[in-house]
Amino acid sequence: MSELLTERIGSHIDDGDCRDILARLVKHEDGNGTGRVRLQQFYASNVLDGNWQFRERTEYLRLMGVLDESDSSEPRVIIPNYLYSHTNCLNVSRFYNLCCMNQCDGLLAHLEDRIQAPQSTPEEIISIVSALPSASVPAGRTLSQALRRKLQEVAEHHNGWIPLHGRLFSQWMHFAYPRECPYPHTSGATLFLSESEWQQQTGNASSLSQVELQSYADSVQSGPELGANSSKDLEQTVTSRDGLCSAMWTHEEELVDDLNWSPTIASGGRRLPSAVFRPFMLALLLASFAVTLRSIAWQGAVSLGVGIKSIAACKMSEFAVADGWRRRTTISMIV
Repeated sequence: MSELLTERIGSHIDDGDCRDILARLVKHEDGNGTGRVRLQQFYASNVLDGNWQFRERTEYLRLMGVLDESDSSEPRVIIPNYLYSHTNCLNVSRFYNLCCMNQCDGLLAHLEDRIQAPQSTPEEIISIVSALPSASVPAGRTLSQALRRKLQEVAEHHNGWIPLHGRLFSQWMHFAYPRECPYPHTSGATLFLSESEWQQQTGNASSLSQVELQSYADSVQSGPELGANSSKDLEQTVTSRDGLCSAMWTHEEELVDDLNWSPTIASGGRRLPSAVFRPFMLALLLASFAVTLRSIAWQGAVSLGVGIKSIAACKMSEFAVADGWRRRTTISMIV
């Protein structure tokens, strides 16, 4: 029942409130398609545009992994990280919340369906992603040299292969789809606390006061215009960030299936087919059946009061029968 409610009500929330929040964030995006909003503009929009949601304290946003502070002088809110954070979840019961659906999951599912393996090559991924549209990215685009270069770096980290379920590829997907795919922080770098939990631990409210929000609005109104008109400054900044919209790219890798990654690569990039193991499993199954048959025959002979010599003869006959059956069965099943 809960899964059914999640599918029906969750989709409604995602199509309604979540799309509205996304549209409000994109309106103040710092440049076109960067997936980021300047923190100052984020707060100012609460007063100037009536975006009542945008009021979480900087410390609280940082704890949730919502901030891009690669430029310490101009922190920015990462749009998908904020959208998918639990501050935008709807508490429908004490068992679970309904949150904004992660649009990046659908993009990754498309890649998995096309690749049919846990890893791929840079060439294959570029071919698929170039043709894969999203709500904000058109199909048939040409990926930038910066994205191609970063994807190649991921492959070099894994001997020419790119694991689809690792942090580095998730990071690449974030820069390929900045509005849909969240930035993946390393394990332990973020902490998910509710607003009440934050207040209990810190003694401070998780939201700014109206007076503090008004000060940001006054600063924006009196200062230079921010947002899309700052594209020239952003273009210069992107050049200094190795062609990406942020300097957040790091080389730390974390794999979902780290234990089985090496055997996968050793088998040529694909998992060993089950047909390789089938003969061994069949032989093991037949041997187990023969042992069971031997045990049954022995117990039956004892229960009938057969003498020692008869039992020995029975065992020898049973071995011959079982061995002959095993050979015939193996041959017939292989054929």
